[in-house]
Amino acid sequence: ASSGTFTVNADNTVTYTPNGFLSEPQVAYVAVSAGGKYVYSRITVVPATTIYYEDDANSLISYQDGVSADNATGTWGTVGASKTDSVTQNLSDDVYGYDDIYADVANSTYSMGSSHIVSVSAKNNPNSKYSGTDGNSWPTAQFTFAGTGFDIVSLTDSTTGAINVRVFSGTDTSASPIYNWIVDTYYGYELQNGEWVVSENSGTLYQIPVISASSLTYGTYTVQIIPMYSSRLDHAKNGSYDFYLDAVRIYNPCGDDQDANDIYAEDGEMIAADYELRDLLITAGSLGEETNTGAVYINPSLPAGSLADYKNAGPKNEVYLDKGQAVAFGLTANSIPDRVLISAHAPTGTAASLRFGDGSGSYTDVVTIATATTLYYEIPVSASDWEQNADGHYTTKQPIIIANGGDGLLALCRIKCTYAGSAASADMTAVTLTMNRSAALRSSSVAITMAALSPEDKGLFVPESVKAEDVTEAVVSGESIAVTITTTDDVARLTVNGEDATCTEETNGTKTWTFTYAADETGEQTLELVAYDEYGYASESTTITVTVESKVEHFFNQLKQFIKAILELIRTIAKAVEF
Repeated sequence: ASSGTFTVNADNTVTYTPNGFLSEPQVAYVAVSAGGKYVYSRITVVPATTIYYEDDANSLISYQDGVSADNATGTWGTVGASKTDSVTQNLSDDVYGYDDIYADVANSTYSMGSSHIVSVSAKNNPNSKYSGTDGNSWPTAQFTFAGTGFDIVSLTDSTTGAINVRVFSGTDTSASPIYNWIVDTYYGYELQNGEWVVSENSGTLYQIPVISASSLTYGTYTVQIIPMYSSRLDHAKNGSYDFYLDAVRIYNPCGDDQDANDIYAEDGEMIAADYELRDLLITAGSLGEETNTGAVYINPSLPAGSLADYKNAGPKNEVYLDKGQAVAFGLTANSIPDRVLISAHAPTGTAASLRFGDGSGSYTDVVTIATATTLYYEIPVSASDWEQNADGHYTTKQPIIIANGGDGLLALCRIKCTYAGSAASADMTAVTLTMNRSAALRSSSVAITMAALSPEDKGLFVPESVKAEDVTEAVVSGESIAVTITTTDDVARLTVNGEDATCTEETNGTKTWTFTYAADETGEQTLELVAYDEYGYASESTTITVTVESKVEHFFNQLKQFIKAILELIRTIAKAVEF
């Protein structure tokens, strides 16, 4: 096998141990001696449609320590006691993405008992302006995989902070990344009086997919994880914060491999749709309102929330349900799937209860979830629960309601539909939320609660202040004018129309910048200001307007002003004489 080893055990069983990220079926031939004759058998290990890799599994992830000016931060370590080498996957599980080994309370905190951890501070910053010395660096973790997406699984609490995640096409990390995200993993907010406020009493969430990238074109990618310190993301103001790397999940590792897809089809695991539930709920529209594409209802005991609140306050990749709360949705597809599954876990270390309802007020198929590891569970939706629409699509007849009946928080991540038969039968459009107008749904207690993990995964910099002095006087074409801008000291660079402004003064947390604008064109000219932080991430642009006049136009405008002033003076003298 190219990505692992097969071992024949003393009891004549065979164990397969991967030593790399799988991207194709692994084959071995076993010879059994019986009465002087040999019987040969072929063993094929097929990567599932989603594969979960531990942070310490056979060095699949490479870790590089950082360098700090005081040698106090930047070194990778581990917490907990790893059980990776002492367990074997249970092959009797018939749901891809589920394994009994991960399902019990032993995995209620760190995945398989342990996690990598690293602390970072300003002393790791390669920029000597922030670290005080040269030669420093951030720690990194890196892995290469084939597939259509990945999750980075981490612990989040009031001691954790920001990471930079860079995705490269292929294995060349000297090229520009095709994706570049900043994620703040800090989890230290509480909902008080209808507002999210910073609090150290928020607790800990385990095994959270702080990055979930699942819409890549199939191919080989290298992912770099760079924990980095920023004072503006140090919410606890401790001078440092941590990052935990607990596991990595890979999506669709085999792509179009025919052998793998034939086996998927036999197992009823051809994937036609696999989406974040949270994305689907956001697509449905404003919370608490019905829309053309979906409905989400908020418990009256919670503050009324808008769609913007949901996007900003909630976690970016999961939906969280407290005890007694639920989500409701419908599904639409081109053909009826063989299975509909939901991935879920209990991230606080306290068991949750996954319950499924149909809008009648009763819940069936109760599953106790004691693990913090995200596993897939089958939703009880049969072929008779679908009906065909006039446009030929199939829609669930009743809303699917998923509720939490346990004491612990229930995290819901992804909805997956799978199909049996040939690979060609899985030619499906995306699963979408549909409208449910059931009175039973409206009257039931359907609610969403969300922890305030708020990663801004597009790398957008939000400076505290950027202000430009108004340019009230017109500028003559061909001449130049100095524009003055003041910012807070979190701005490391400022551009005006793409050109760098010059920082001329820095005092008491405020920076003064100047930019010389050469007025070449006449009329109303717009100057676009963009601020950048110390990592090079840009802010949204702000604009100021400058009026540019030709020399002739400026001469006549000045003449008009002069004549106007003379007339005002004459009127003033005339009034004085009359008096």
